[in-house]
Amino acid sequence: MSLVRTCVRITALMMLSSLMAVQANETSKENGTLAVQLSTFHEFRGHFVLPYQDADRVDIRSKMSGAYDVAIRFILDKAELEAQFDLVTESMVLDGHNHILKDDEKQLLGKASQALSQFLQKEYDEEFPEHSFLAVQMLAYWSKAPKDFAIGRREIHTR
Repeated sequence: MSLVRTCVRITALMMLSSLMAVQANETSKENGTLAVQLSTFHEFRGHFVLPYQDADRVDIRSKMSGAYDVAIRFILDKAELEAQFDLVTESMVLDGHNHILKDDEKQLLGKASQALSQFLQKEYDEEFPEHSFLAVQMLAYWSKAPKDFAIGRREIHTR
């Protein structure tokens, strides 16, 4: 009977910890604000805001499904950028839905990458979840998109 109670307690603790959201605001007037709604080893939800630009907000979502699948989504005012990773087969699908990023959108993504990286280093002491690491990298990657480049769907398989 005590084994059953222990299992129930462990399950309850796991459910509670997964439901608890981390509320945080990392603020810097010049560099923008990262508002975090949820940050766990399985999921991140938040948004980054620059108050002085036309492209002033990006919603950030990253999620680990199972042990090896990661889904990332960034939502800008008029664009959605998505990335899916399979860590076992080392493959990825990147999709910008043929959106051409403007300079202010690229700047927003770059600053969001920096802010998210700083938050994760504080939160997880540099051992942050793979999905969050990939979100930081994809924000930085898309912030360097070539001028007038339509970001389409791209599949990359290594195995």
